[in-house]
Amino acid sequence: MKIIVNNREFPYETGIRLLRTKHEECQFPEIADIWNEIKPLSFADIGLLFTDDMDKRYAFSCLGIERILEGIEPVLISSASLEKKTSWVSEDGSVHIHSYSDVYELYAVRWTDLYTDTPYKKVSSLNKRRNHFVKFRDTSIQKEYMIWLNIVDVYRTNNQDFPSDDIAKVSLRKLEKLINPIQAIAWTITTDIAPGGIVKIIRQGDCILIQQKPDAVKLNIPRHLTEAEYLDLMYAES
Repeated sequence: MKIIVNNREFPYETGIRLLRTKHEECQFPEIADIWNEIKPLSFADIGLLFTDDMDKRYAFSCLGIERILEGIEPVLISSASLEKKTSWVSEDGSVHIHSYSDVYELYAVRWTDLYTDTPYKKVSSLNKRRNHFVKFRDTSIQKEYMIWLNIVDVYRTNNQDFPSDDIAKVSLRKLEKLINPIQAIAWTITTDIAPGGIVKIIRQGDCILIQQKPDAVKLNIPRHLTEAEYLDLMYAES
């Protein structure tokens, strides 16, 4: 039996645990009689059970930042603040320009903190390394978010001329000092438009709208945004 969550199909056991992680109270009559017996997912469970990046990101969103950070001690690597302006519409229909500061923080987490209850042999070698995330706040609703990163790819995205083989030889602790939170948040946005083909970017929550140039080249494989594109092309956010 399969379970559909967020328009994606999961094996039954994984699917009901995902639902249990997302909802405190049962909203599904079909599994109401076993709801209290279902074990919610932990960070380690998500790392072990989900291989698709989109599924993993959704599972982390169900777990929530508070539960993820319980019991671990993330280390703040660096922080950065951007001064921004956006338009707010009042109840009377008048438009006001709102100025605010967006703060982005880059953190590292020891893998042993994340996989505390998982047998050593069950943790893949890829996961036996420092993990990283960027934390930021939705300024409209004052809710904090965190997005997990691949800092090797963050560095590669912003340093295209650096040989990939050489990047692989650089330690994660050194890479932590070579990237910044703006590069990290830019990396979380992907597009299929080749560099140089974007006019402007508008971000409304999780929705990214990109205006492309008439001669823009479309890529077969989406790419991540660079820090320069984020700073130069982000037209408005809300």
